[in-house]
Amino acid sequence: MPWSTRKLFRASRSCRSYRHVGIKRLTPISELGSIENFTYQRTLPGGDPATGFTLVTFVNGNKGRIRGLELAWQQQLRALPAPFNGLGFMANYTRSDSEATYPTRPGEKLDFIGQSKEIGNVALTFERGGFFIRAALNFRTPRLREDEPLGADAASDRWVDDFKQFDVTAAYRLNRNWELFAEGLNLTSEPFRVYFGKNGTRLTQLEEYGWSANFGVRWKL
Repeated sequence: MPWSTRKLFRASRSCRSYRHVGIKRLTPISELGSIENFTYQRTLPGGDPATGFTLVTFVNGNKGRIRGLELAWQQQLRALPAPFNGLGFMANYTRSDSEATYPTRPGEKLDFIGQSKEIGNVALTFERGGFFIRAALNFRTPRLREDEPLGADAASDRWVDDFKQFDVTAAYRLNRNWELFAEGLNLTSEPFRVYFGKNGTRLTQLEEYGWSANFGVRWKL
């Protein structure tokens, strides 16, 4: 079972010889990476000398580090009697630890922007006779917001709250090239929340999107 490069800062080792268990793929992935000269946003009060307006601009961070572990599991339940032998299960979980140094916050080591400590998804699938359906739960823990300026101190940093989204996708293949599809996204109407500070006590942004649905006909090569 050789080691092979999967993505940046990622190596994977696949184990495929699990007899009598029905596991199709079990892949532990360890990560270790160093990132230099990454960019982030900062606020410059009075940064425009002509108007005195506050400017928001991009600057380079000194150095960041991300390391962690990802586990992926996929299993088809072929041993079950029909029609339950079309059931399948997929799960993916990533646990990471990150830190970065920012020139605008000397002497501090903060989380890397946009990096959650935990990210994962769990899905139950069913496939039989051209019909396919998947119900999936995706989640991630809080993260330092990557599309807003870094705060002047820890109390003014913006943190995106933890997020859980439940989606359902279904499709029916008419022939080799055409299929009907329908999907429901964010069926639990999970809101988007942003807080000042890592402890999440001061709400600064709340957006409610509700659920959405798409359906139609799709053509494939």
